[in-house]
Amino acid sequence: MVVEVVEARPLEVLKLRLRFSDGKGRVVDLSALELPGLLSRLRDPGFFAQVRVDPELGAPVWPGA
Repeated sequence: MVVEVVEARPLEVLKLRLRFSDGKGRVVDLSALELPGLLSRLRDPGFFAQVRVDPELGAPVWPGA
């Protein structure tokens, strides 16, 4: 069984609360990642807050991704 992300909520910049298709949840902290190039946009609180889940990918995405 493939477990997918079904909900993603920003908590603060670079932290997401994720809910998975198996009913489990987890807070993910992305602050340890380098985030080069276009990914550096995730450090902008306004942009980071635009997270949504792509139902085809089963993963969090941001505009332009």
